[in-house]
This record gives sequence, structure tokens and C-alpha cells, in this order.
Amino acid sequence: MTFLPANLDAAQSNSAVSVYAKTSGTTTDTLTLTKPGTSGRFTYEFVGGGYFQRTIDGTTAISGSIDAFSYGIETADASVPRTGLGHYAIDLIGAETVSNNVVGITGLGTMQVDFASGAVITHGRLDTAAPNPAGPTPNGYFSSEARLSSTTNAFSGTFRYNNFQNFSGQLNGRFFGPASQEVGAAFHAADTTGNIAVGTIIGRRDGVPAGNATMTNLTSDEFFANDAAVLDTQIQGTTGQNNGAETFTNSSATSLPLIVNYDAAQKGYTLITNGRSQYFLTDRFDRGAIVERFGGPNLNSFFFSNYLAATQYVLGRRWYFATNGRLILTDTTFGIETPDAALPRTGRAGYNIRLIGSAADAGLPNLTDFGGTGVLEANFGTGAITASGNMEYREDYFLSGRAPRTATGTFSLTSTLSGASNAFAGTIRFDGIGNYSGPLNGRFYGPAAEEVGGAFSATDGSGGVASGVLTGIKDPNIFGTVPGISELTQPTVLPSILIGGASSGNISQESFFRYDPGTQTYSFYPSLQPTTNAADLAYRFAPAQINAGRSNATFTAYDTTGPAGQFNAGDTVSARFFNTGSGNPRLVLTHTSFVDLTISSPIPGGNVSTSRNISIFGVPTPGAQIPRSGTANYTGVAYGFGSAGGNSFEASGTSSLSANFATSAFTAIVNLDATVQATNVVTTLAAKTFSGNIINGTTFGSAFDGFLGRFFGPNAAEFGATFNFNGNDPVIGSFGVSGVALGKRN
Repeated sequence: MTFLPANLDAAQSNSAVSVYAKTSGTTTDTLTLTKPGTSGRFTYEFVGGGYFQRTIDGTTAISGSIDAFSYGIETADASVPRTGLGHYAIDLIGAETVSNNVVGITGLGTMQVDFASGAVITHGRLDTAAPNPAGPTPNGYFSSEARLSSTTNAFSGTFRYNNFQNFSGQLNGRFFGPASQEVGAAFHAADTTGNIAVGTIIGRRDGVPAGNATMTNLTSDEFFANDAAVLDTQIQGTTGQNNGAETFTNSSATSLPLIVNYDAAQKGYTLITNGRSQYFLTDRFDRGAIVERFGGPNLNSFFFSNYLAATQYVLGRRWYFATNGRLILTDTTFGIETPDAALPRTGRAGYNIRLIGSAADAGLPNLTDFGGTGVLEANFGTGAITASGNMEYREDYFLSGRAPRTATGTFSLTSTLSGASNAFAGTIRFDGIGNYSGPLNGRFYGPAAEEVGGAFSATDGSGGVASGVLTGIKDPNIFGTVPGISELTQPTVLPSILIGGASSGNISQESFFRYDPGTQTYSFYPSLQPTTNAADLAYRFAPAQINAGRSNATFTAYDTTGPAGQFNAGDTVSARFFNTGSGNPRLVLTHTSFVDLTISSPIPGGNVSTSRNISIFGVPTPGAQIPRSGTANYTGVAYGFGSAGGNSFEASGTSSLSANFATSAFTAIVNLDATVQATNVVTTLAAKTFSGNIINGTTFGSAFDGFLGRFFGPNAAEFGATFNFNGNDPVIGSFGVSGVALGKRN
């Protein structure tokens, strides 16, 4: 069909389009072309949109066709960029069938292009000012994922939009202008009810956005640096409900090239990998650990778990795809990577890391989810990156009748940082449900490598496959110096645990010391943290209160009556502090001590109430320096006081502690000699054994015995604990004793 100037229909034309029309009998042909221009919607300098429509007005029905095309002065193949980014403001024009009508659709949005990877990603919304009132809803959206040819000026991929129904199809396009200033493409799509659509997308470059400062406040379109791994398996039945065995077949796990793109306008993500792509719009709800999910067709979802570290620059997420028993779990970390030039090349840094993932293990009928915590060390000078930590496993099973299977294990990784770029690659290993190993790839994130992220896949050699991600945050305490008490240079709060009396009903409680090295003064806060104690009320022990007659190489004694402003101004306090440093003949400790306090308080009637308390305190081990694997043995001393048959006694002796950092378990033994004050009778009490768990890495305690402690110094070099127990001795009879145990690693 040829259209001449004489065929221009001025009535149908406007500032944006020219409409040509020719009628022959019952057949009308029209050609609609966007007008040329250098600014504004629909009018472009190098590209145009065209729509060739034929309508046949039959006696019983109207039939016809619409061909949509983009055309113009294309960019030469050799002039298409192969590096950098492109950002285009675009317009969509098309038509769709709705019931027994044909209506126009228009929209506007953006096209983001990563010329290096060839990703061409389109996002937009259907226009709120649709020219046909019976046309699409203004709340619809459109998207596409295409790949640019590596040798020619052509891209093609998927296309979809929503207008009450979900339409999907194909998009083909190219760049126009001598330097790819503009873009044009044509699409076709259909829904499941028989409606069809065609149209064009045309647009011009409008400048690449500056990018996002953090991942916690995304305001700009962006292609994110990422690493990814995929677990692919066929499962019999449904994971979460299987009770049989050997349900996984055709399993594999491998690293994966992935494109991750963010659409700021719709707050959505586009993912593209080999043979698959998907656009996810945000759908927020509160559902256990999953706090954000992106839903799509074909059982797709894109979500993350709040088990991972609360990072600012890197996120870890899973693209979960399931269809007909096939599970494809694509795990990725992505975000704002550290520029190559800003990556440190000297020194070392430590990161607290968390990892999460799943395994399709041949020995279990359902997926097994796992998580772990540990420490990563990056030696930027040598490029060596290592990490280790503990793992926990839980079978993905939720039916009644049996409990999900669980296990524990450890993980480790070794990798090497590239000498030229921000990327590291190596191997991860973990055990607990089998000996798994496989490749890990990662990078550092943030302006100055504040965070780290990576993705890994693994196999166990017996059919089991796994994939997951890890993220972490730099912690200066991991390799920081932990000063001894005598090495402190500024007022410092020293956590402590206080216990009093000689009855098994007594419970140890947290308390606090503050040591001021300038005045050499200890301030003891029995139950109030200094930061919340506005009046700063405490028992204070300064050099002026030292009682030289009661002091020796093992203890420094203090006697004081509290001045105004002290915790209780009328109290009289007698105390002895266990000396730190090399001069203590009983045990040389640097970071741990204890105080034995006797407090006398006046009460109405002229009487005095006396209480005795004992408390360990010190410079605690930073959480980042607590070992995540291995064992350690400690030996030390024990002190206490108690009563038997109405007589009080003093106790002293030895202590030992064995800590299993891999399983978070401990066992402690206290050996005491008791001296009855009234008679000077000395008896050796039966050794008391305590066992329990290491809690949050830094503290430990027994659920059934009165034993509570924590680690002090660098890398858990020392320990201190309070104890409280009852017993029966052949010499003094039934007794109750409270005390402290302190020790250092062998």
C-alpha cells in the first residue's frame, strides 16, 4: 500500500501523529506515523513509530489487522556502544483487543541498557491519559527483558504488560541515530483469554541516573553488581510435605551469571540469566523471617531473610522458581560495590558474616535449609580471604506426625582477591549433613569496603547439592587490641556478674563497674548501668580508701563510708579486689578480676543490716573475637563463702573450664577448701561440676546449676564466672556456698 500526501487525514492527525487513510469499497487502510521532533513525547529525531491498519466492514462482522513497527535512521553496527550504560525515556503506543473491540493503549517509562552485558530492560506504566476512555486501566504496567546482539544493532527478548489480564509476548528493537541517541522496538503479546496486542516503544536518551547511595533507601534506577549461584533439582512430591527418601533427581549446583536491575519508579527488580528472565513488583507483608517478597507468574518469588546481617550496601536474596516438581533456587548477593580504585590493598580487616542457603541432600526427602555465623578475615596486602564459623540445619518439613530433622556443623572458606579488581573467588566447605564443598565468588561493598557479600554452590559427592549466600559487616574489634584493666586510658565500663549470700535460691545478676584510670577509682553499680543512672550513684573505691594492713600481693583492700552522692551515703563498705598483673602469686590475669564486698547499711532502730556480695568483672572479649570453632581449656582459681549448720565459712581453691566453641557447650569444675570461721576447721568439699551452653558467643551459663560467666580479653583469653550450689560434707554437714571462678586459657 502506498500513501501519498493527498491521503493525509487532517481530522485524525494531531501534533504527535500524522494519519493517512485510503478507502476502497468496504475496506479502509490507514497509516499512522509519529511526527519527527527533538523534544516532547512521541516526537523523535531519528526514530518513528508506525501503525498500518486495515479494516473490512462486512455485512455481519468487522475484521482487519494492525501492523506495528518502529523505523528510522539506525545506528551503524560498529557505532553501537559496547561499554557503559544507557538510559532512555520511552513512550509506548499500541492496540489490543478487548472483548469485541479494539482499543488503543499508551504508556511511558524508561529503558535501561547495560551495553557491556547487553541487557536491555524496560519498565513503565500505562498512561493515565489514555486517548480512548474505554482503553486500559491507568494502573497497569509494562516491562521487558531483552539482550543486545554482541555483533549487530539488534535486541530481542520478552515483553509483558498488565491490563486486567496479564499479557506476554516478544519485543524486537534496535538503536537509532549516529550515536544511539534514540531507540525503537515493536512488540506483540497475548493473554490467556484470547486477547492480543501489538505496539511500539520509541524513546531518547535522557542521562544515566547518578545511582543509589545505600541499599536501604533506593531512589534511582540501577544495574547492581552481583554474584550468584543456582541449585537446580527435580523433586518427587512437594518439599515440606515428603516423608519418603531419595526424592531428588537431576540435581546440580553451580555459579551463575546474573543481571540484577532496579526500577525506582515501580520499586521493582528485573532478573536476567541464561534462558530466563523476570520482572518482580513489590508486595510487602509480614510473614515470619521473610519480610519482603516479590510475586510473579509460574510460582516465581524474589525474597530475602532477615537472618542475614542488617547491611547498608549489599543484599542477599533468593529467586525461587518451581514448576512441575522442578526447583530452581538462584541465590545472589548484589548492591553498591566498592570501586576498584577504592579497594584497600594493604592491611587486613575482619567481618562478622552470616550465611544462608538450602541443600537438596540425597539422605533427606525435603529441602534442608541452613544458616551460619562466623568471621571473615581479608588480608588486603596478600589477597588472602578466609572465614570459618558454625552451621545449623533444619529440614523444610511442616506436617504433624514427626519433627523436622536438624543438625549442626561448621563451615570454612578460602579465597583469593583479584589484584586488579574488586572480586574474589575460592572454595567453601561445610559439614553437618555431609561433607559439602564448592566454588564461592564475592566482592566488597560500600565506599571503602565496609561490607562483603558472596554466593556459593556446593556438592557432597553423593548426589547432594546446595547453594547459598553470605553477607557481612566490617567490625574493627575483630583485630582490634583489647587492653588489660591496668592498660585502660580513659573511663571504661567493665561488665560484671554479681552474686550474694550462701543459698541456692540466690541468682546471679548483671552489674557494672566503671574504672577511671586518671583517678584510679573503681565505681561499682550493683544493678544500674551508668548510662541510665542519671545521678551516677555508685560505691566508689579510690586510692585514699586503700587499707594497707589488709592488702597483699593477691588482694587490694578498701574500707570506706560513702560520702554524699555515693550509692547509699550511710553505708560502710569493706572490699577486696583481686589484683591483676604479673605480681599476683595465685594467678596472673590481665583482663579479669573480682571484688568481694561486705556492705553494712543502717536501718531504723539503730541496727545495721550487713550483706556480702562477690562479683567478677573485666574487659570483655568483643563478640567478633569469640572463636567460632575448636575447643579451649582454662585453669584458674576459685573463691567463695558459705554457711553450714549456722556457721559461716570461707572457701578457696581451683577451677577449670573446657569450652567447645563449635558446639557452644562448656564444662566447668570447682574445687574448694572450706574453713569454718568459728572453729578453724578445714574440709575439702567434693568437686562441683557445671555444664551448659555458651550464649551469644560471649557469655555462658547452666540452665540447672547456679553458674554464670563470660569471656574476657582478646580471643576469649580469660574467663570469669559466679557459682552457687548446695552440698553435703562429712565434716561440716549440709552447706550452701556462693563464689567466683576465674581462669586463663592453657
